[in-house]
Amino acid sequence: MENNNTDKQISEYAMALDLLGKMTNCTSEKEAIDRILELFIMLFSPGRLTFLCFGQADQKNSVYLPLHTETHNEAESRLLACTAPHSWTKSNTGFIFKIEYNDEPMGMMEVDALAFVKYRKSYLNLALSIGDVCGLVIENARRYEKITEQKNNLTLTLEKLKKTQDQLVESEKMAALGTLVAGVAHEINTPVGVCVTAVSSMVNKNHSLEKLFYSKKMKRSDLEGFIQFTDDTGGLVLKNLKRAGDLINGFKQVSVDQMTDQLRRFSLEPYFRDVIRSLKPKFGKKNVEICLAFQEIIEVTSYPGFYSQILTNLLVNSFVHGYKGKDSGKIMISAAKQKGNLVIQYTDDGNGMTMENKTRVFDPFFTTNKKDGTGLGMHIVYNIVTQKLNGTISCESSPGNGVNFKIILPHEGGI
Repeated sequence: MENNNTDKQISEYAMALDLLGKMTNCTSEKEAIDRILELFIMLFSPGRLTFLCFGQADQKNSVYLPLHTETHNEAESRLLACTAPHSWTKSNTGFIFKIEYNDEPMGMMEVDALAFVKYRKSYLNLALSIGDVCGLVIENARRYEKITEQKNNLTLTLEKLKKTQDQLVESEKMAALGTLVAGVAHEINTPVGVCVTAVSSMVNKNHSLEKLFYSKKMKRSDLEGFIQFTDDTGGLVLKNLKRAGDLINGFKQVSVDQMTDQLRRFSLEPYFRDVIRSLKPKFGKKNVEICLAFQEIIEVTSYPGFYSQILTNLLVNSFVHGYKGKDSGKIMISAAKQKGNLVIQYTDDGNGMTMENKTRVFDPFFTTNKKDGTGLGMHIVYNIVTQKLNGTISCESSPGNGVNFKIILPHEGGI
């Protein structure tokens, strides 16, 4: 008979542990406690079941009353008064025991008004045997909640950082567009000024001829001179208007490329010249010569806006940092096709960089001149080259020896 009771007890323990094992996937503390209470109701058939869950850190204790009605304050006071690890209830029809995890108290469980009071000792032993597992289930659920909360916070932080970065990138684009507008005004001012001067001279010449005509003093030579003058002046005006038109078209294309991502085929050298021309006002009065050295005509089917942003940020980086404190210098930009790749070399003879700065040159928000830079320019270059164009970019530099950026793009620079 004793063996039968032992076998039954072992069977009950095994069933309880199996049920608890299935609770380890609970994703919240409340879910874990609800399942534990369901298990205790199934195992012990109590008339009253109370669980006081100890709050974490500055959180308040929680009281669970699935089978009876009682104020939470009364239940909390009664269970907090129990200092022993386990004891019988005042009615002697149940038991109270502490649930722990790694000797850390998780709560107090009261199982009272048992349907089979004569088995209360066996019930208590069963409850004590699964108490640690109950503590583990609650702890796992709490950790899952913390991890989920941390993950959600990290996701929100990353989203905010991405949004901030996108806004900064757009700010860089708008700043580039502002520079472009200044470049348009600066470059077009010369041909338009020539046209204004030429047309003004033509008007004055016309008035002089008109006076000669009405005073009947006009000679054949006066008319022939006027015809020659208007022919020369008209040619000059036409030439400069054509130049202004070409500049506007070039600037217009560069501005569209900078603000939108449009795939098209373009010639690299004249496109780079348009970009350089648009940036001249940003260079101020520094006497820095910019030389393009292309071994051949290079045409690329790609997103020209990417190339514009790369060259713009490289040039701005040189003028803001490389030539700080210098009034003159020379920038060399070359491009060539090598083994199916497009290799672009950008070199300046500016101040150069220390080893520490060179290793961080492509890091976001890294700048040695917080007054004039956001620290995103070279990071944008790196992202465009590696992520958008699937290429590589490297930097060689030392103090006083300028910089050399080498960009290698697959598919001869195309997409």
